Amino acid sequence: MLDAAEKAIPRFHLPIGNIRRQDLNEFLSNVYDLGVSDIKFSSTDYVWAEVNRMWQPVTDRRLDDSEVNTILALLFNESGQTEIGAANAIDSRVDAVISRDKVVSFRLNATGCSVGNTPSGVNITLRAMPQQIPTCAQLGLEPELMDNLFPRYGMVLIVGTTGSGKSTLLAAAHRYRLEERRDDPVHILTYEQPVEYLLKGYAEGFMPEPTQTEVGMGAQLRSMDMVGPNAMRRKGQVIQMGEIRDMDSARAGFELGATGHAAYATMHTETPDRALSRTLQLFPPVEHARVANEFIEQARLVIAQKLARRLDGKVIAFRSWCVFDREVKRSIEDLPTHQWGSEVRKLVAKRGNDFESKAFAALADGLISYESFVEVSSMTRGEANEYCAHRGFNPNAGPVVTSLPTELPVATQNAAPKNEAIVEAEAA
Repeated sequence: MLDAAEKAIPRFHLPIGNIRRQDLNEFLSNVYDLGVSDIKFSSTDYVWAEVNRMWQPVTDRRLDDSEVNTILALLFNESGQTEIGAANAIDSRVDAVISRDKVVSFRLNATGCSVGNTPSGVNITLRAMPQQIPTCAQLGLEPELMDNLFPRYGMVLIVGTTGSGKSTLLAAAHRYRLEERRDDPVHILTYEQPVEYLLKGYAEGFMPEPTQTEVGMGAQLRSMDMVGPNAMRRKGQVIQMGEIRDMDSARAGFELGATGHAAYATMHTETPDRALSRTLQLFPPVEHARVANEFIEQARLVIAQKLARRLDGKVIAFRSWCVFDREVKRSIEDLPTHQWGSEVRKLVAKRGNDFESKAFAALADGLISYESFVEVSSMTRGEANEYCAHRGFNPNAGPVVTSLPTELPVATQNAAPKNEAIVEAEAA
């Protein structure tokens, strides 16, 4: 796989006006092998790929609108253009068969849009799906996370922005359970839009094969609001239930946790404390006290993850987390519910599990730029300057040796990474 930090990204050619499936599959294979996370096709634009969190063109010319529609038909089917014309977005899985031994997979989204001078264009985004699920060791998951990632029942939330590696982390957790916890066999059910990482081949007869259900119109289950009842009828012990995005999905998570299931879900928010406030926002104010209590009762672990560019051009993962143990519950039980989030934030920082501490360690050791530190910590530059000064660090003076934990793993893109410690230090 090409190291984008060391070599220029090549541009590939697609035939003008007559793109065939063979041409497209060969192109996708070549771009996939660069180590991309995403590929974008837009009417009247170059094809772009994100490599190590940097968008770069990967075609030698722009594609016209008809060519992008042809590509949509090849990736989805002939009804793609009709769906876009009816103001429907398309979400699907794409498996490009390159040869008998090579299939590259993507998560597809296609949406109508205006692009440049084209008022009725199309944008296609392909998220690369790794062919092999990385291990928890390869992701560098911290010991405290491994100790709390596999509860018998309750909720585990993986939170972060789009493209922060939530699905990768979940898949690695499932792989670990299937390979390393065979003395405790369970049935894993996943509900996804679409199915991303295939869990086949890991159970090896030691426990039931995981069953993975695609959710959506025309898929295997019509909608996410059916997940809770469906999962309980199927006698699964471990449930990956997709994203918590509304009242129904939040209630399903609470109910699954309360009825003896280990429920795993994702959420688009930035930090562990905001997972609680984000959940409350899904409900009317009159229900906030009840929902807050349900959240604290069922939550076992919330992990937030962010990706940033290292100084060498590669990608590094930062994680902030909260284990909802007795200390956390005792700290908030006598407080008004609207103060619980701020108390959780203080406890996360007290334990050294906040993004600020993790990013500062990397900054002080010369792994990331000051700009990346500001981004990961979500501080203003003024706040970041004050934070660094308070710790006796001048970002313009270069790296220093710090006593903070600094073993930070490289984030995965479309292949399982090497088990590489970026710096020699005691593990977090």
